[in-house]
Formats: sequence, C-alpha cells, structure tokens
Amino acid sequence: MSIRRAVGAVILREGQVLLVRKVRRMDGQGGPVEIPGEWDFPKGGVKAADADLSAALLRELGEETGSQAYRVLRQLNESICFTFTPEDQAALGFTGQETAMFLVEYLGCGGDLQPQDEEIERLGFFDPGAVERVLSHPEGRDFFRRAVLPLIQAGV
Repeated sequence: MSIRRAVGAVILREGQVLLVRKVRRMDGQGGPVEIPGEWDFPKGGVKAADADLSAALLRELGEETGSQAYRVLRQLNESICFTFTPEDQAALGFTGQETAMFLVEYLGCGGDLQPQDEEIERLGFFDPGAVERVLSHPEGRDFFRRAVLPLIQAGV
C-alpha cells in the first residue's frame, strides 16, 4: 500500500481562520460513513485529473466550501501526515496520508460559503488563538501551532 496524496488550506480572512465541520467521510467503496463532528482544515485527495497541486486545492475548496473566491498565497513548508487505522487502510487502500498545506486568502463576502460536499456540515471562522482548541486532530493542532501561528503572529 502507498501514501495518499492530498492538499489542504489554512484560509485567512480579516485575521480569522476558516475551518470546516466534517460529519461524514467516504469509505473505500465511495459510500458515506457517519462520524462524530470534527473541525478541520478544508482538505482532500489529489485526483489524477488535477493539473497540479494548486488545481487540486481549488477544486477541493470549491467542493467543501462552495466558493471559488480564493487567492493562493503560497505552499507551506510543512505537510500534515498521519497513518490510517487498520480498518481505513483496508477500506481505502492507503497506509496513510500526506497533505500538502497552502496558505490561502478568502476574498468573498461570506454569502457564497455553503458546503457542497456531503461530508461537510458547516463552516466557521475562528480567531487564531482558538483554532488549536477547536481542531479535532492532534496532527492538525501541532501543524497549526508550529507552522501557521508564527506566520499569523508575524502578520503573514
């Protein structure tokens, strides 16, 4: 088995960070599986049809947030990596995931933010100081504290 390639975004607007609340995930057969609600960065797998990582990112952002009003500022130096549970490995065919993370600016007014993906229940903006407490996964919290918070504190 191999590592799943994915992309994700730390989306900023007026000093706040946009997160998505996921309530479903797709199983290995493409069917939805209910999960306890968890806040996370918008992210998803890279597809063969994606021209590059930026194209994959913009596709995922459209799917998860309903908006295309984004400007990619830069790819971050660190990725978010994790190992799937044995059940997920068997269902998905991957041992884990490596998510290339990008810093993105949201340019919209908020009215266009509507989840288009059945995995996403809602979206929310959070002050940077609250993001670590809200994120559901330790890998995401560690990544935010180490790779993103210093950038935000320095004024990006």
